[in-house]
Amino acid sequence: MTKLSVHPITAQAFAPFGTLIAWPHHANQNTQSINGGTSQRLDFAGALDLSAAAGQPGLALFHAQAQALPHSAHALEVHRHGSQTFVPLGCSAERPCYVVLVALGDAAGRLREDSLQAFVCHGAQAVSLKPGIWHHPLLALVNASFVVMERLGSTVDCETQNLSHPVRVALLPS
Repeated sequence: MTKLSVHPITAQAFAPFGTLIAWPHHANQNTQSINGGTSQRLDFAGALDLSAAAGQPGLALFHAQAQALPHSAHALEVHRHGSQTFVPLGCSAERPCYVVLVALGDAAGRLREDSLQAFVCHGAQAVSLKPGIWHHPLLALVNASFVVMERLGSTVDCETQNLSHPVRVALLPS
């Protein structure tokens, strides 16, 4: 079984796979004061890609049951026509909330197992996966709800592929 350590997510490390959406914001992200100064707005232009193949934006609420680490991953999925965004609700901003296990595709879109990476996110971090990025289904570390924005359409946009060998996903020792 292949072993894969989970690393804290950063915008730079996650960039090949998608966009990290995090609060507090990063220096290159602009916030604006709204609602008479009672709120701050942080926009993420370009993080969503939902209209390919006659798609339209879909908003869903997922409730995930906690999974223990180490976790044995056996398969990944891919959405070729649209991005998929996960926003945790009610998770602590200071504690790990979920793990994102991702991999790139080759020039033909086939899973490249040599590119597997795992990132841990806390409750103030959301991710938007680019179309064509292979990923494990939602892997929550605590019982939690997530707002999920993804492409909906008449063309089914989810393929799965078994890994050649299970991958053991574990947090780095503290």
